[in-house]
Amino acid sequence: MTPIEVPTGWYEDPYGTDAQRFHDGTGWTGRTRDLDSPEATSGQPVFPVAPIKPRSRLVRLAWTAPVVAVVLAMFMTLTPLPRPWGWAIAAVATAAVVATAGRAVGYRWTSVVLALALPPVGAVSVVDIGWRLSLWPYRDWEMAGDDGPDWVRVTHPSVTGPLWIRRGALPPA
Repeated sequence: MTPIEVPTGWYEDPYGTDAQRFHDGTGWTGRTRDLDSPEATSGQPVFPVAPIKPRSRLVRLAWTAPVVAVVLAMFMTLTPLPRPWGWAIAAVATAAVVATAGRAVGYRWTSVVLALALPPVGAVSVVDIGWRLSLWPYRDWEMAGDDGPDWVRVTHPSVTGPLWIRRGALPPA
């Protein structure tokens, strides 16, 4: 197993103190500073450390493939049913899965309807939904207006971009 490359910098203390702790790129050091010190408050905001390491891109790809395969298999299995009900049952079942999973990963109802109405858009949406599900319980895509209150911005030394987690998934402070 290869070690995680962590950028050198100040992070919220993973040991639970009300301070920032310095990570030197190889491990946590003994250096800490108060959260309200001029150095800590002058730079970028400090977010809580994510409780678990987010999945790598390769692992996310391995999670996405089965999601796409299940949706495709479900559609292909239901389509051969007697006409005209085969296509209708397949469409309703696929719509239910895409709508449920899509809402869980931040898709709007309009996006789900568009994905169902246009098969090429639907195929891309299923892959995107699978990709987003593979990062659960985190999200790395922008918040929509009504999503914000349920999510907390977090950081993890192995992630360079933005990362959020549901409030209930954070350990108690």
